[in-house]
Amino acid sequence: MDDTNTVTLVTTFNHTLWERYARLCLRSWASHLPESIDVWVYDESGVGQSNGQQGKWPAHWEWQDPFEYAAYREFMNDHTTQNIQDYRRDVRRFAHKVFALGHASLHCRSEYLIWLDADVFIFEDIPADFFPSLFNGHFLFYLSRHAYTHSECGCWGMDTRLATRPFFPLALEALYRSGSVLDLPEQHDSFVFDWLRKRQESAGLITSHDLTPHVPKGHAWLASPLASYMDHWKGDRWKTFKSWQEDVSGMTGRGIKLNLTHPYWRNLPSRVGARK
Repeated sequence: MDDTNTVTLVTTFNHTLWERYARLCLRSWASHLPESIDVWVYDESGVGQSNGQQGKWPAHWEWQDPFEYAAYREFMNDHTTQNIQDYRRDVRRFAHKVFALGHASLHCRSEYLIWLDADVFIFEDIPADFFPSLFNGHFLFYLSRHAYTHSECGCWGMDTRLATRPFFPLALEALYRSGSVLDLPEQHDSFVFDWLRKRQESAGLITSHDLTPHVPKGHAWLASPLASYMDHWKGDRWKTFKSWQEDVSGMTGRGIKLNLTHPYWRNLPSRVGARK
């Protein structure tokens, strides 16, 4: 990694998610991210660097084995239940990103640490100053959806220069390590993110920049600055390799202003295609 780079993106996936979408999405990152942005990939199965993938990635990307991080390894060993029907109670499924960010925050020296889901497809070259511009002088940026119990956490970031202890990602990780997360109404990372964010804001430890304060519900990504460069294939959208017509109509039907001027957003598929 180039220590002079000010932005680092962090992501994670396993073998299944690699085959579904991460292999396509990460190739789009390699094509459209500037060299001034580092990427730390927590590759749970090593598949991203195996099966003939060596040499296909930028030299300044860092590939991490998450199981080398003791905190992650211990949590996974202690929470072996998988495939819980109610995602709101599936503490294991959504803990991977929490520990990836915890590890990165301890070892990465970039000023801006950004989480980006591995199902985010980049379709346009991203300027070097794009991610720093999202903070607007605050510690966090994020995408709210105030009519839901949690924000859209496919992308959020921290300006580490503005952090007041306890440092946000380590405090987030501590909720999982201590088991306190099990006492919350929901245990997935997006709910826990908001729970901790609100408390650190109230304590005066951080301030946050909400990129979508005008979005009560729906696919908030489409109403954010992120939509100028990226699409989030969340849920089943990876099956159609694009967000859906219904995402747009559902938002515009509520009078929500979207950010879909790029040609990428023409001719969106229908959600029906994801049901096949």
